[in-house]
Amino acid sequence: MPIKSIIRLTQIINGILKLNYFRNEWKIATIVPIIKPGTNPQDPSSYRSISLLPTLSKIAAAISLNRIEETIDDQLIPYQFRFRKNLSTVQQLLRITEFVREGMDEGLLDILDIAKAFDRVWTDGLLYKLIALRIPERAIAAGAVQGSEVRSKLFNIYVNDIPSPRNCQTRLCLFADDTAIMSAGAPNNITNELNSYLDLLGKWMISWKIKINTDKSQAVYFSRRRNNPDQPKLYRRAIPWSDNTKYLGVYPRQKTNL
Repeated sequence: MPIKSIIRLTQIINGILKLNYFRNEWKIATIVPIIKPGTNPQDPSSYRSISLLPTLSKIAAAISLNRIEETIDDQLIPYQFRFRKNLSTVQQLLRITEFVREGMDEGLLDILDIAKAFDRVWTDGLLYKLIALRIPERAIAAGAVQGSEVRSKLFNIYVNDIPSPRNCQTRLCLFADDTAIMSAGAPNNITNELNSYLDLLGKWMISWKIKINTDKSQAVYFSRRRNNPDQPKLYRRAIPWSDNTKYLGVYPRQKTNL
């Protein structure tokens, strides 16, 4: 890139930061629909929208991301592994595997499907949480745009006050909007312990306008026993048992011999 262009670009970025002004045309994105595997191509909801932003927007987003990370990385909950330094998909999967091995007599993994997580972030609620974490003031139009590097960090902030499990038998695993809840214990207690947390989680989700696809959520029971306990419930709806549900690209299997 010519030196004059670099200098001009630097001046524009400095102006954006000093004046908190971002021109509307820099916000216009090219939307590319990407179909979700195994879905009906005739159904509009089968597509994930990816926003291709102008170069200047990407540079501004990268600068904003660096400033956000400097402010909040040490304030994020330890259960969230997405877009975190020194945390990865493999580490979250190892965490789940170790939990299953340790509680092999009775273990339950509940995987929740958050409906259109990035598209339905409640803007006023996000702004409130940004202020609470002392993030420098910035304007947000709506949601957290697919394709922007800042979106996952903003989503991490939005769910950062998710309720923590109240006992050591229940653990929470987050990878952005991929949510798994693990519980271990005796057959007559395991579902009760999980339901107790799901009730608390459900109230929090209602408060912050987060919707769960109960029809797409699944539960896996790890045990040497033949019979499953009662199904866990969210919003009084039973979460179906599954022996082949996918989490972070891996398929935990029911009644495994790990």
